[in-house]
Amino acid sequence: MKQCSSKSDDFWLIFQGLSFYILGLFAIYYLELSSLPALFASTISLRLHHKALEEGDDSKYWYFLLAMLIGCYFLGPVDDILSGLLSLLFPLSVFSRRIAMYLFSNMHFAFYTGLYIVFELLSREGGNVFANIFSKNKKVNFRDFFSGYASQIAICCLYVFGSMIYMTVPLYTFLIVVPLTMAITGIQALFEELTSRMAPLKYFTYCADVLHANKTYCIMGFMIVSSIFFGLFHKQYVQQGLFSSSFLSVCIGGLLYGLISYNSSGIEFSTGAHTAWNSFIYMFNDNSLFSKPLFQPNSIDSLYGEAAMAANFFLPRYKQSSKDKSAEKDIPPASDKAAVALQ
Repeated sequence: MKQCSSKSDDFWLIFQGLSFYILGLFAIYYLELSSLPALFASTISLRLHHKALEEGDDSKYWYFLLAMLIGCYFLGPVDDILSGLLSLLFPLSVFSRRIAMYLFSNMHFAFYTGLYIVFELLSREGGNVFANIFSKNKKVNFRDFFSGYASQIAICCLYVFGSMIYMTVPLYTFLIVVPLTMAITGIQALFEELTSRMAPLKYFTYCADVLHANKTYCIMGFMIVSSIFFGLFHKQYVQQGLFSSSFLSVCIGGLLYGLISYNSSGIEFSTGAHTAWNSFIYMFNDNSLFSKPLFQPNSIDSLYGEAAMAANFFLPRYKQSSKDKSAEKDIPPASDKAAVALQ
């Protein structure tokens, strides 16, 4: 693959990365495919294209687009079969109808997350495969994951503390609901972080660092996937209107999670925070543990926690970048050094 030498080369690489997700959105809104298989097909196609570029072959792009369309066509029936198999979980409703429905609605995430990890395992080329999947470093930073989870939970608990102290919930309910919610929403958040954050981050970082595409354009491409496309893949919020607070809050949340991923070791911190957020929504809003929902999860004013965490990662990096630029300005050119040496 030749390196970028003009703006047209830059834009072509950026468009290639975005096109897989655009095609996935086309499959959702015009072919009426479910969001999960469409996002899965988009990500797998992007990863295949990325690996082909690493091998120096940029001629397979159109084949990957065609393969993605064919994959979307076949993933529709597969998704229906999966729903039929998961209906076997309904006997659990004797124990808890709500838990059975929650398992049923989220096992699709486990299925596609598992397929994605299997794909990465089969296509690995050495090194720590799990680090290659979840991180930009040579090992997974679990400290970042738990830090993200703890930070988001702490902020959410402070947000609803005033309402919680007036309500009581049986202890056994928390002993059942909390571990189950953490496990299932962790898989859900992991799928979204892998497909909407990690895969495009790897692609656009490769374009900037190796192919020397314009770094600003690459960051913009990544943020478009992480925010706007991430919001559009949440079809239930799009149906409320593109200017609704629910849709805008998802897009802004995706943008902030993208900032965290870009400025940290990978998706560990954002996955932890995302898991905590989804868990909190289920326990204190969707699950009706309390007599009434304690907060409105998809509203713009509830994103201050993500904004604070994104700033925590972004500002130190921005300050360091500013220092580096100042230091570069202070270094005299080589010709000046030679003149000083002659004197």
